[in-house]
Amino acid sequence: MTWRKLIYNIIKNPGMSSFLKSDSQQDISFKSAQSINLPSELHWYVLYTRSRAEEKVQKELSLRNYHVYLPLTRKLKVWRNRQKKLISHILFPNYIFIKTTCCKLNSIIQLPDIVSFINCSGEPSVVPDKEIDAIRNMIDYNIDISIEPVFKTGERVKIVDGPLSGYEGILVEQKGKNRFGIHLEVLNKTILADICLAELEKY
Repeated sequence: MTWRKLIYNIIKNPGMSSFLKSDSQQDISFKSAQSINLPSELHWYVLYTRSRAEEKVQKELSLRNYHVYLPLTRKLKVWRNRQKKLISHILFPNYIFIKTTCCKLNSIIQLPDIVSFINCSGEPSVVPDKEIDAIRNMIDYNIDISIEPVFKTGERVKIVDGPLSGYEGILVEQKGKNRFGIHLEVLNKTILADICLAELEKY
């Protein structure tokens, strides 16, 4: 099974998590261009959790003084009785980011409800700090965002104005809207946000 089919099957069939249990010594291999990490350096890594266990894992890791990040978005839901309520949604189901050293990952995945860490041929895949910062800013500024399960091609652009100024990514058209996208290579997903063309420049 190729890594692309594996990702697709995980998205469509959450029950496949049992296939990825760490005690079976199975690796999740994803495309990554990261170089070899030094054991003592702090980097962002991605943990794969059991279904609906993300918040439980976040709490457990935080209690152990790990620096973790679980991106959450809030959407307005209108009930049948017309009551409105903001509901939190996990941006990347089954995934949680952790900033630690790679030498600690093998012990971390022994904790309950953690299946494995994302890796490429056994080497832990690193998420650049700038990509984590971009996700935080998109959420903090209440920008309308969505996740695409595959990479979407588009014109390379740089944001020169607004809360996301300085970030580089792609410009795509989706449902008649111009959207700015940052591709998370580790997860092979693209996070898209509404953007004004006046805030962009080609590069």
